Amino acid sequence: MSKIESNQQDLLERLRSGDKKAISWLYDQYSAALYGVIYRMVRSHSKAESILEETFVQCLADIQLREQQLNLFTCMVRTAQAIVRNQLATETDGSEQPGSEPLKNDPQLFAGNGYLSLVEGLDTSKSEVVKLVYIDGMSLDEVAHLLNLSLEEVRAQLRCALVQIHANLQKQSKIA
Repeated sequence: MSKIESNQQDLLERLRSGDKKAISWLYDQYSAALYGVIYRMVRSHSKAESILEETFVQCLADIQLREQQLNLFTCMVRTAQAIVRNQLATETDGSEQPGSEPLKNDPQLFAGNGYLSLVEGLDTSKSEVVKLVYIDGMSLDEVAHLLNLSLEEVRAQLRCALVQIHANLQKQSKIA
């Protein structure tokens, strides 16, 4: 087990036990990046804040059931995407469908609101990895197999892409 995997496992155990410092650390570590992802989808600060709060609440509730299969941030992004999709569906047809499964990842759903523009500035290989993981919902293992890369190469590309996306979001937020 790598140091990162070990640290994430320790964090999960602390979160499962209700450790307030771990919860605070999780929020401090991921809220800004997650807010940026959510804001790009909804284009409303009040909606993004509400969805961010709902995402953390749902993720902390689901942490008891979560297995060590995906990166914690990946799970949080997927949870936020599901919440946004469900809210968009509710706004579109005017009715909430309790107990329904989250909508399947649909790149067309986000194409018109700037979500895909997050990856436009990346080189092709990093952009493809980000799209496969965060838009198509593939696991890192699936992406590695599909692109004929090692798991470490996929992780490195994804890490570099997320750093670049974060820097771009920081620049854009200073402009806005």
